[in-house]
Amino acid sequence: SGWDPARKLIQEGIEQGFKRDVVGGAFRSSLREGKVVQALGSGTFADTVLMETQFGGKTIRYARKTISPHEASILQKLEGAPAAPSFYMKEGDSLFMEAMPGDTLYKQTSKRSFSARHQVPEEAMAELTDTARVAAERGIVNLDILGLNVMFDPKSGHASWLDWGGARMSKRTPRLNE
Repeated sequence: SGWDPARKLIQEGIEQGFKRDVVGGAFRSSLREGKVVQALGSGTFADTVLMETQFGGKTIRYARKTISPHEASILQKLEGAPAAPSFYMKEGDSLFMEAMPGDTLYKQTSKRSFSARHQVPEEAMAELTDTARVAAERGIVNLDILGLNVMFDPKSGHASWLDWGGARMSKRTPRLNE
């Protein structure tokens, strides 16, 4: 997504004259050496943990997830979509991707303290809608759209789909209404 701190650090390194593969290789090495911060959940097909590493003088949080075989390729196809996590790398049966701040939409809306002032802003809803449109344009259909799979950060106002394991590629041309 556009607010991914790791992507910004990699871009800064490239702009400073470092080669993309050197910066990317250093970043992938730091991901492998990261420490588990918190277990985020265990789903039907995946276990997800929040990890932390140092890169470019900053602390980067990211998610490591056991994945369905196609989830990494789906995330790569979604690169640049506003509410899709950035794909970092796949190694073995683990996917390394951007960690979304906040909490799941399900957890936030089920809290008694969730009031009108904490409602998901229109901009966050637009990010989710735009990502669904981008996915459809790229032939991706997410079959697992639930509040448990959408992260929302009230501080930044951003939302993101964190689970694309239920997504499938479609051979049909999408029919999108404007």
